[in-house]
Amino acid sequence: SNTGDGLHVDSDASALNITIGTDGDGTNDTNEANVISGNGGDGIEIEEGGTVNIAGNKVGMTSAGTARGNTANGITIGVGAAGPDTLRIGSDNGDANEMNTVSNNARGVNILNATTINVAGNYIGFNSSGAGGHPNTQDGIYVAASQAATVNIGTGGTNAANRNYVGNNGGDGIEVASTAAGAAVKIKNNVVGVAADFTTSAGNIGNGIRVAAAATVTIGTDLDGSNDSNEANVVSANTTAGILIENGVTSVAIAGNIVGLKGAGGVYTTVASNGAVGIHVNSNSVTSLTIGGSDNNQRNVVGANVSHGINVADAGNAIAYTIRNNYIGFGNDGSTARGNAGRGMELSDGGALSIIDNIVGSNVTGGVNITAGTSLTFTGNKIGATATGIAAAGNTCYGLRVAATTMADVDIGSSSTTNVFAANTTCTGQTGDGINISNLAATNTPVDIVGNYIGIGSDGTTTTGMGNAGDGIYVLKG
Repeated sequence: SNTGDGLHVDSDASALNITIGTDGDGTNDTNEANVISGNGGDGIEIEEGGTVNIAGNKVGMTSAGTARGNTANGITIGVGAAGPDTLRIGSDNGDANEMNTVSNNARGVNILNATTINVAGNYIGFNSSGAGGHPNTQDGIYVAASQAATVNIGTGGTNAANRNYVGNNGGDGIEVASTAAGAAVKIKNNVVGVAADFTTSAGNIGNGIRVAAAATVTIGTDLDGSNDSNEANVVSANTTAGILIENGVTSVAIAGNIVGLKGAGGVYTTVASNGAVGIHVNSNSVTSLTIGGSDNNQRNVVGANVSHGINVADAGNAIAYTIRNNYIGFGNDGSTARGNAGRGMELSDGGALSIIDNIVGSNVTGGVNITAGTSLTFTGNKIGATATGIAAAGNTCYGLRVAATTMADVDIGSSSTTNVFAANTTCTGQTGDGINISNLAATNTPVDIVGNYIGIGSDGTTTTGMGNAGDGIYVLKG
């Protein structure tokens, strides 16, 4: 073992193109891996470079697959204001020979600067099969890169080498703490907190994904027409939140993710709870927020989390935002009950709120609770029913509760786009109303409740098991 780093490239290498491990040229690629383990510093440290590719290495593991961690981080990139122009850690084309295993270190991947960052096709906290427990003691992937303009973590595709498998680590699975202002950050097609078999829980001790960079952030599918159906992140079994957005982020789209569940063959119905909120937005810097979207590839499936499914607690000083077409409290079949232990949605900040086409059922302390906002459009949702609209899946306490003194206009349903409110049940202090509206502004707030199915299925005939325990609609001004 070396007392310092295993491999160190200093800042004099700013003009060099550097490859560590396989070059992916099709010749002897399987025999080009480095084993970089047991060193007293970092496994690999690159201070600067032109184009840097790190692929096919075992960092913190022996060639036989046993633990032999580096004392510091597995891979550290950049120092101060310097870093590579272009960085790739793992594969750029789904080539399994380019997959790194980075385990048993402090941080797994520690990126402190680079201009363009691509991290895809790595086992981080696992062995080289994506199994076992080989935790890095801190974050799996950490990015705090002030010059970064582009950050891609994971890439669309069906091969293992398109994904990062990040589990068992002692901090967050993936953390993007800082970038250049206005950077584009995409985190897609990663498996965070579950092993490569998609059935074995391997939670990280912190959050699954945490972002606090001053960036435009996409978590999940970017709906650019390329691999959109293969860009979902699976973020489950982590000790705190599944996905956490904090101060710094300016624009965020969270779409097409599986949060709190696991399962083989693309069927995500098995419980793998995150220990807090599934999707938590707590950022007063956000100017644009979308959770879900009209395309089914954008649907988030958020179930079985220990707190709320979706919690917008701080959203950029009352910005408008949209939550659309998500399954909350179900598996991705839209029928298997996997309620969140809190509310399906807890929305305590925002301006003009658009809550559209969501399926919200089986949640333990309420379906949708709205305590802030200036206006509400609530259409096309099924609250207390499965995706079919005719099978009961009631939320405990209430279906929809609106209690916002700032609300100036409330529209629930329309003549052409109906909601279902069904099968919601009582809890302490709540009588199981389908719709409960109270504590609005003292002035005359327009409330339009039009064209809804309340205590009946979306077919207009199914009544068995669909009644709400309390009132269908309860309105109390002030």
